[in-house]
Amino acid sequence: MVSNIIKEDNVAPPKKIVGPYIVGLQGEEGEEEGEGEGEEKEKERRKEKEKEKKKKKKKKKEEEEEEKKEEEEESQQLY
Repeated sequence: MVSNIIKEDNVAPPKKIVGPYIVGLQGEEGEEEGEGEGEEKEKERRKEKEKEKKKKKKKKKEEEEEEKKEEEEESQQLY
């Protein structure tokens, strides 16, 4: 007869996904090794991405303004 009861010894410890990595929880409190490091790195990456996006938007906006100025100058020269 097959038993449907799962023994606790055979159960894997709970896991938590941290960024692209899966980290096993340590102890009952759920403390992880290097938990603070991963979160700090992720925050830094997000800040850098936001800065890059802002730079790209600003650069694109400046290019559009230059194009508008050039078009206005050309239209004034035609008249």
